[in-house]
Amino acid sequence: MTASKRNIGVDLIRIIAILMVLYNHRESYGYFVNFPYMGYKYVLEVFASALCKCGSALFFMVSGALLLDKQEPFRRIFTHRILRILIVMAAMTVLSKVQENRPESLFTIFTTELNWYLYSYLAYLFMLPFLRILAQHMDKGDRQLFFLITVLAYTAGGILIPFAGLQENLTGVMTLFNSGWASNCWQLTFPVIGYLLVRYSEEETDACRKRKAGYLLLAGTALSLVLCLLLANHDVKYNGGANLEQIRQRSVLLPSCYLVYALYNSFRNRTVSGGAAGCVKALSAATFGIFLLDTHTTYSEKLFELTLNCQPYVGRYMCSILSILLEFAVYFLAVSVLRKIPGVKSVL
Repeated sequence: MTASKRNIGVDLIRIIAILMVLYNHRESYGYFVNFPYMGYKYVLEVFASALCKCGSALFFMVSGALLLDKQEPFRRIFTHRILRILIVMAAMTVLSKVQENRPESLFTIFTTELNWYLYSYLAYLFMLPFLRILAQHMDKGDRQLFFLITVLAYTAGGILIPFAGLQENLTGVMTLFNSGWASNCWQLTFPVIGYLLVRYSEEETDACRKRKAGYLLLAGTALSLVLCLLLANHDVKYNGGANLEQIRQRSVLLPSCYLVYALYNSFRNRTVSGGAAGCVKALSAATFGIFLLDTHTTYSEKLFELTLNCQPYVGRYMCSILSILLEFAVYFLAVSVLRKIPGVKSVL
């Protein structure tokens, strides 16, 4: 692939993922309670609050799709991947300490107070050599079985929440496929699932089977969202919404699979030339930096407060949407400038 022509499937997944992360961190995430019960706005907002949880899962799936097929000595993994994350974590520690004048020590912030995704991704990188052994030695039957068990265990964990709570152990200790707190297994499960979907997309030569797989994942996405709606309503009614976070996290598997499979399949053999390719590439490259600015600075709240000036005209929900778009644009420009500093581009 030349610099002027670029396959944009993976880039689009990253861009969609960061927009989902930004949505997840704004008021719009839980705004469904302000709409009439089971009205179309209520239903759509519940669906949106579940879909936005796919953001982090998509990043793990993209990483698995790109990294699990590689052969690297651990020394290279450490120097080119793990060390990069540790440097980022150290920088975010200092930034959090200085910007927010936090009372905790730098050591406490570094080890416990950063965004959970950084710790999970660091764990994933340490496990990368062993996940590669697992993924690369699966035959077709193994891949199908892994996917099936993951879907059953992960979905069952969500269905059991209203009856067994968050501590159910029937599926909650199947750590390779599921965990009691859903996102605790994402650094294990989703990279492998992303890798399996990409392998299937590349190796399956029967176009009819590939279309059927897409339709099945789309149907699974629809069922996941309906199940999320039913469980959310039940939880709000009987538990005051105590388990909503986990109900949403339990809804991300099949929607994430569909997005990865559909976008990768659709754009795998297509290229975009010229300025469009450069724009998509630049946006994709900035997503990690955008995530860091959103999760480890106070600028997102300030940008949201700025958009609230429009509340009398568009309403508070649309102010959240406008703030997401504003954050995306402002952070993209900031990251693009920072990446021009020597040494920063390699870690940001």
